Amino acid sequence: MKPKRQRISGTSPTSAVLSLDECHHPGPLRSPQPPVRSSQLHSAPASCPQDISEHDKVVFAPVTDLAFELISHPATFISPKVLSAYVTLQSVIKDPTPIPAVFSFYARKSYIPPGTAKVISPNANQTVNAVPRDVADAALSIAIEAKDMALCLDIIDTSYALPAFRRAKLIREATPMAILASLMPPVAYVFGDILARYQDRLDYSHALGFSFAGILAYITFTAGLGFVAVTTANDQMARVTWAVGTPLRLRWLREEERAAYDRVAQAWGFEDPVKRGFEEGEAWELLREVVFRKNMILDNPDLMDGME
Repeated sequence: MKPKRQRISGTSPTSAVLSLDECHHPGPLRSPQPPVRSSQLHSAPASCPQDISEHDKVVFAPVTDLAFELISHPATFISPKVLSAYVTLQSVIKDPTPIPAVFSFYARKSYIPPGTAKVISPNANQTVNAVPRDVADAALSIAIEAKDMALCLDIIDTSYALPAFRRAKLIREATPMAILASLMPPVAYVFGDILARYQDRLDYSHALGFSFAGILAYITFTAGLGFVAVTTANDQMARVTWAVGTPLRLRWLREEERAAYDRVAQAWGFEDPVKRGFEEGEAWELLREVVFRKNMILDNPDLMDGME
């Protein structure tokens, strides 16, 4: 590959990537790392790029450019493993700028299989084209570490906020519950039959009907209470909460999206709960407006400490 940019101080992208194995990472890549002082950067070995600077990003630029060209190539099919590997690469470089475009490619990019001339255009709303949650969480962590509000919002819009993501969650988590609910009437009938045979006060058909209806009503009522308890739980909400009137089904389907906005708000806002609500700036106002348009509320005064 011909280098597109001038290499600095004789360091090649290959040697820089290979040197990553010699570095010791204190935690997983997707977890945000504490900031490092400039004095520590100068004292650290040059072959261990734990904190990639702008100088080092130029060295890694040919590698990242090549990865983006491979993903955007018409003959490339982006699988979940490929997407995860690309996000991991960008987390090492600490450059999440192209991640929203790659997420859009993952859901919408047409590709031509090798050896054929047929163009396959995927449907962005299909569940197979939903960005995996662990990949979206890792990408959002990189954007939060880069302190780029617009980039964080773009990552959320191209991953958590897509209909494919909600449909994938519906199939992944609601399908087992639907199968279990479909099995409840036969199970209730079997138990009703057993109870009807253990009595002699009523006719068997009447006893079977009463026991079947009672068991089914108990199961339905208990399941309804469980659904309400799950969809109305708010202990995990810190700064971003649902607006009054949001349907419970939407609260459950879009919980990951709300949690992502909550992570961004906690990363940008004050840590002291007493100071919350006094943040200012264009980035904070942008977050507040976007959250409001999503039928959510940032720092609802009714839910703050001392305002109940």
